[in-house]
Amino acid sequence: MRGGEDKPKLLRMALSLPLVDPETLTFDALLNCQILKQQPNGLINDFNTVGPFGTGRQLHIETTINMSVLEGDNKYLCYTSKGDKGITHKAFVSKGQDHEKIISKGRILVDVDNLEVGQSQIEVDLDSVVRLNCPTRFLKNVNGDYLFEDLVYCKYSSPIVRLKMAECLFAMEPFIAKMDFTNNSKELLELQKQCTESIYRLIDLRHLVHEGIDNTRYTGTDAGKLAYYGQGNCHHLASVMAAFLLPFGRLLGWEVIFRAGSFFKTGRELNEKD
Repeated sequence: MRGGEDKPKLLRMALSLPLVDPETLTFDALLNCQILKQQPNGLINDFNTVGPFGTGRQLHIETTINMSVLEGDNKYLCYTSKGDKGITHKAFVSKGQDHEKIISKGRILVDVDNLEVGQSQIEVDLDSVVRLNCPTRFLKNVNGDYLFEDLVYCKYSSPIVRLKMAECLFAMEPFIAKMDFTNNSKELLELQKQCTESIYRLIDLRHLVHEGIDNTRYTGTDAGKLAYYGQGNCHHLASVMAAFLLPFGRLLGWEVIFRAGSFFKTGRELNEKD
């Protein structure tokens, strides 16, 4: 901007962009303002109206699994009858199940990566599935902004969030155009992953400890400013990512589950040390 002369124009442009709100966002709004050129095939305008046990849905389940991270991604967290009890994400809802029967029986069939025989089906307790896969319900502050960890908040109506959300949508557009919700396949899952990766790459937020302090970057609790050019701790990074994933879940078929825990460093980090 030239000495701030263009700031009013930029603000007007930002406020003319659609409100990317977790409760109200629709594909029509994105098509009308031409941020997106086309909607997915078999469009579902609100995945909250779809039953939670659709065929092919990926789940976290609690069962006996291979806990050895050193065996590689293909074997780590796979189901095995000889393993230790733990939680894995390598499970998908099996075909041919009736929603009402799942509820009355309290059990659900899932397809798993079986360390012993490849793909197989196992039955797991429904209560644990609901507990592990229920989306997080984020609270709001007195101003109506969504609250995340460490008091990070997101005002979806603010100009900076509108601009950043538009940037995310432009990046996701090629993947959204290829989505086909009439076929709940692993190809659809990969496109959803590419969308979430696009959002992650556009969040310009550095870690204070791992990457060092930068006095030019924003340090605070506004998710929009943090995503634009910020710095913070692990909680800030997780909160901002959750804030930017949340509005698109209703349209693109994912749920945001905020979890605390640890992780293993594998792949690129280990190779660099070698």
